[in-house]
Amino acid sequence: MRRFLLIPALMLCIVGSSFAQYVTITKDHQIPEVEDTIAFKNANTFGFEANGQGTVMEKEWDCSAVSYTGGGVKYWWEDANTTPEAATFPNANLAYANDQENGYFYYEYNAGSDTIYRAGVYSDETMWIEYDGGRVAEFVWPYTAGDNYSWDYTGDFAPFGAGEDSVKVESGSISVEADMQGTMTLPGGLVLNNILRIRVDETFDLVAYSGGIPLVSYNILDEFYYYYHDTIQGPVCIYGLTYMNGNEESEVLRFQPFDNPVAINAQQKTQMAIFPNPTNGIVNITNVESIEVYDAIGRLLLSKNKMSKQENIDLSSYENGVYYIRMQQNGKIKSERIVLEK
Repeated sequence: MRRFLLIPALMLCIVGSSFAQYVTITKDHQIPEVEDTIAFKNANTFGFEANGQGTVMEKEWDCSAVSYTGGGVKYWWEDANTTPEAATFPNANLAYANDQENGYFYYEYNAGSDTIYRAGVYSDETMWIEYDGGRVAEFVWPYTAGDNYSWDYTGDFAPFGAGEDSVKVESGSISVEADMQGTMTLPGGLVLNNILRIRVDETFDLVAYSGGIPLVSYNILDEFYYYYHDTIQGPVCIYGLTYMNGNEESEVLRFQPFDNPVAINAQQKTQMAIFPNPTNGIVNITNVESIEVYDAIGRLLLSKNKMSKQENIDLSSYENGVYYIRMQQNGKIKSERIVLEK
């Protein structure tokens, strides 16, 4: 009888071993739609470690010591055709705005595509950027750890200041790399596994000309890190540095405010999910019809049917160790390895 118990355990171990494989962020929750809104809280950088650019590796980002600074920013998507500069960016169908600036980033996305293109920028009637060729690829979904690509561009910029007759965007380049994966502990203590970090470096020169002669040039460099989880809309965390002519001009650190496990459900859509992992006993489960819990040798410890959209189970009566949770929803089955640490 024991050998039959080992069969489901081995099957679950195979599924559970995927945690040692490369993390993938699909486009399921990352393709924007009109009226999508995401709020971030600003945080200080005490206890935060960006670690620069690296090869794909397992990383633990412990941000539990990071505290919010009291401010924040809210982003939302609008129909580009309803915005003031729709005619300037005729191919754009999405406009990205926030409550800190008066303006839009314009984007082009075609249904079924994997790529989100940036079509241009317009801000408060004082600045706009148009790209030669009409667009720049900003994100190409899905991303798996190790993926990378780059995109070069040029364009026009206006206005700049007094005296110039044209300003050009020159030597523009976007470099994107999914360079790290791992576990992130958010401010407040919520732990998210299978985080994928996407580093985006963008650099360009703003060159003002008079009579075809360059008057002044500024080099802009944005070095940004986006931390994604496949069941959450938008990045969980954003860290970024902006440089002008090699001098640091600004630094930002923002988190989606998942101060408690229940709050994360507001950004989760329809995927089956369990968290936190590791757990000290209570496991939150979302979008699951039924579950089965097995120990490391395949013994069925718990089963539950007809579950609501958001429930939790208590594993605190079991010994510390590795367990496997088999979840089912709409005929789809997913198994996850979970660690109990009391």
